Amino acid sequence: MSALRMKFLAAGALALAVLPGRTEAQGRSPNALSGVRSVTVLLERTSPSTLTAGVDTAALRARAEAAVLRAGLTVVPPSARDSANGVLYLNVFSATNAQRDWHAAHVEVELMQPVTIDRKPDARLYATTWQAPVRLRVVRATELRAEVDNVIGAMLEEFTRAWAAANGR
Repeated sequence: MSALRMKFLAAGALALAVLPGRTEAQGRSPNALSGVRSVTVLLERTSPSTLTAGVDTAALRARAEAAVLRAGLTVVPPSARDSANGVLYLNVFSATNAQRDWHAAHVEVELMQPVTIDRKPDARLYATTWQAPVRLRVVRATELRAEVDNVIGAMLEEFTRAWAAANGR
């Protein structure tokens, strides 16, 4: 194994070591997702190396929208101003080594909801009210797309289960 590959794998292992040791999603309070009726799906812009490795962001967005529709939520455009609207935020980012044969992939899924500040109630801000534990994977470039698909699927399932439990479904 080359020295560069060893450094790359060591960086991934270090990142895993410093992540919180959570195995459950945050925000498990029934109040965190209770009453949420609709979401806007927002997929963060990703790195060129992630796209080059075959990760299809349009397919990920469509998958997320299909998952929340199956759960019973409504998908609304970003311009909607529904007080029960949340933003289902997905972020997939990867970095690769010089040979572009390994990727360290970071995947996150969270729900952000509108909040107000008592001293400035007209301000419309969003805060994370539910978050699946962040996943970090180190995989061969040829495995990145499939791994991201698997991880996103599991994280969306965590979200829909948590939402269903909070909303008595």
